[in-house]
Amino acid sequence: MMRAYGEAERFLEAERAEWLSRLTPHEARALSEQLYAVWERGGRRAGGQWDALDRLQLEELVAVRGAFARLARARGHL
Repeated sequence: MMRAYGEAERFLEAERAEWLSRLTPHEARALSEQLYAVWERGGRRAGGQWDALDRLQLEELVAVRGAFARLARARGHL
């Protein structure tokens, strides 16, 4: 899975950069608050280690993408 993520990274980064460029100041502030909430939840659990927090965030992103993919398949979109 990590190898596949590495291969997809350039596409994901392009998507992220394009999405971030369209954020309004209000949306950017909300995102910042959400990221802080992730730190509060996961950073403490990770013991303040950035690598551990990155792994937790990656696991969460993979789980969310999987859930959306399953939903799309169930609705006949994939």
